[in-house]
Amino acid sequence: MKLNPISNIFCRLSIALAVSLTISQGAVAQLSPSAAEVAALYQNPTTYRIFRKGKAIGSHQLNFEKTNDKLIVNIESSIRVTILKLPVFTFTYRASEQWQNNQLLSVVSSTVENGNKKEMSMRSSGTSSVLSNENRNSTVNRVNFATNHWHAGALQATRLFNTLTGQVSTNHSKFVGEEDVVTQSGTLPASRYAYDGDIDADVWYDRDGRWIKLRFAGNDGSTIEYIIDQESGL
Repeated sequence: MKLNPISNIFCRLSIALAVSLTISQGAVAQLSPSAAEVAALYQNPTTYRIFRKGKAIGSHQLNFEKTNDKLIVNIESSIRVTILKLPVFTFTYRASEQWQNNQLLSVVSSTVENGNKKEMSMRSSGTSSVLSNENRNSTVNRVNFATNHWHAGALQATRLFNTLTGQVSTNHSKFVGEEDVVTQSGTLPASRYAYDGDIDADVWYDRDGRWIKLRFAGNDGSTIEYIIDQESGL
């Protein structure tokens, strides 16, 4: 039976890890990629250019830190749209994910849109996650991924912590096809997926599972794209 491309991504990474790791009895350990192993696919930092209608309007950056047994993923975005050199829309985004033992422990995020600030968070333990959004707390079944895209495992999840709304987004993803992604430095072969549900976006990953592109519609209907900067990200 043919696996879908995201399963193939994890199989390739698992096989590579298994070949390099032999347990004391001489058997080969079969592993699925952990968050730390997925993070190792990226350069530090990894930068994306943000486009609106094909015009550059900002940047997005991933930074990965290992602290003892924890993985910290810091994400930053900055967008500025101008008309006749006058700013008509500004947006900044900050988020931080904390992982331990291959589990997402917490996410803290904030946005500033045209001067209006929002702060959201999710903290998980056991089988539950506590969501905080503008001083309102709620407890839900544990959520394993956030909407930061760097971990391709999110494609297999039906519930994601939405770092823009502070709520749980319910969605499904489907494989669209193999495509070449055009970057500033050339083209990259990639697998394209479409989210269907609370999230309406398309996302591209390379054959190793590295996130390289995102596309969605802005509030005004314009096409917004995040595309990896090959000089920093590959």
